[in-house]
Amino acid sequence: MTQIDKYAGRVRFWLPGARGRTAAEDVRATLADLIAEREARLGRPLDETEVAAELKAFGRPEIIASRYSLARPLVSAGLMPAYMRVLGIAVAGVVIGQAVLAVFGMGSGTGGQAIGLFVSRSVTGLLWSFASVTVAFAVLTRLYPASAGSEADDRC
Repeated sequence: MTQIDKYAGRVRFWLPGARGRTAAEDVRATLADLIAEREARLGRPLDETEVAAELKAFGRPEIIASRYSLARPLVSAGLMPAYMRVLGIAVAGVVIGQAVLAVFGMGSGTGGQAIGLFVSRSVTGLLWSFASVTVAFAVLTRLYPASAGSEADDRC
């Protein structure tokens, strides 16, 4: 099995069914053409190190596989900066809010109980905030398809 076959197999791993087989065949053919072109320019066959460098330059197999996928991203690339900002604000809000509650709750119990309560409530709050922010941005991605990169935005 050649390096190209192994690479195509890793692309195939990331895609189910017939789409994965088609993608692997396409990638295998494309890589074979690229290698043949490079060998023709150099006038000699490429060694293993040069083939590995070509494969690395071609891209990571999971990224190449994603280009063959029909699945839409959960949060579009256009909304990703806003998503990360809102998620950071939500995380900070949960941690600060729970820390304040823990400090004011210290008088009613032991320090260990307050810390345990802080940790458990923080984990729950972080999970809920992550889920709610992600769902909100997933809905925005579906409502505004231009933000998903499907159309050119000439307003910028």
